[in-house]
Amino acid sequence: MQVLGPDSAKVQPLFVTLDPQRDTAEVLREYVAAFDSRLVALRGSETEVRRVATSYKLYFRKVYPQKSSTYFIEHASLTYLLDQDGRYVAFFPPGTTGERMAVLVRERL
Repeated sequence: MQVLGPDSAKVQPLFVTLDPQRDTAEVLREYVAAFDSRLVALRGSETEVRRVATSYKLYFRKVYPQKSSTYFIEHASLTYLLDQDGRYVAFFPPGTTGERMAVLVRERL
C-alpha cells in the first residue's frame, strides 16, 4: 500500500482469518491495526471460512502439538489479488516484494 502511494486509495486490502474460533472481532481489530489502518478483517463461521479457503485452494488445518490442548493453524501464506468485481486475478507467494505487488496491482487499476 505504501509503494502504491496515491493509487492505494483505489485498493481495499482484506484479511480473512482461518481461525474464527479464537479470532474474535476485537482480536482481529487489534491484529490488523498493527499493519495498516485500511486493512479490513473478515471472519465467519468455521464452515464459511473453510468454504472460502477451499474456493481459493488454500491449505490450512488445526494442529495439536503432542501433549497439548492448544492448537495452532498450519497454513499456506498467500496474498491474493482480486479485481474490482471480486474475481481472482493472481496470488503473491511469501517473499513477494511490495514493488512487485504494486506493479501487478497498477496493471489492474
